[in-house]
Amino acid sequence: LVPASSPYEDDAVENFGTVYVAGNSAYSMFYFNHDGTNDFIGAVNEFAEHLDGVANVYACIVPTSTGIMLSKEQQDSFGSSDMKGAIDYIYSGLNEYVNPIKVYDLLMAHRDEYIYFRTDHHWTSLGAYYAYTEFADVAGFTPVSLDDLRRVDFDDFLGTYYTQSNMNPALAATPDTVTAYYPNGVDNLVYYNSDLSAHTWPIIKDMSESSPYNKYSTFIAGDHAITIVSNPAIEEETSIIIFKDSFANPFSVFLMNTYRNV
Repeated sequence: LVPASSPYEDDAVENFGTVYVAGNSAYSMFYFNHDGTNDFIGAVNEFAEHLDGVANVYACIVPTSTGIMLSKEQQDSFGSSDMKGAIDYIYSGLNEYVNPIKVYDLLMAHRDEYIYFRTDHHWTSLGAYYAYTEFADVAGFTPVSLDDLRRVDFDDFLGTYYTQSNMNPALAATPDTVTAYYPNGVDNLVYYNSDLSAHTWPIIKDMSESSPYNKYSTFIAGDHAITIVSNPAIEEETSIIIFKDSFANPFSVFLMNTYRNV
């Protein structure tokens, strides 16, 4: 697999609304919203203060490929806000009850690897794994090795950037590969829709015959109101609750090797 390296300096940039295509990679503009960011900081701080002495609270702010693969000057050139500055601002506002999981520098150190998709706004399982190792370091446990997990690859993935760029042919020429790792000891989850109807589903679903646009849905059945995994292979009664968006879908799978209840 070729890394999602930035060809920005050498290729003409095409603009499709908030999506920019350079070479065979796409990036999205980032808008910093000061009021919304302060609301987030306040909510996390209040949540963590209420849970002091009850549970450990962590916050992980994940940069998109724009913030890692493009320099600040490149981000500025198409009007994107400073993502590193925004992330630093959030962490600076969190109180002493919140344990920050800072992954920006770690992802920068691995930016020559395949940690972001070229045709989609998400990170790959490898990018999520590096964040998981940082979380393990802060939370105080030994992360599972990728070598100890069963791996599956789903080729020919064309993600959100591809559709938002009017199916740009440069992106179609080099589709992505979605790599997933099965957790040890458990195969299925239960998810609940907003009407609280329960459904059993594979944690990693076989997407080899699916549409090229849906392969990221291999992870944890996508996004639902509540998703629960209980791993009987974990003897200690440990639990973690994740409030997330879809970036955490591959990240959460790694935690199933550590926590009995996710």
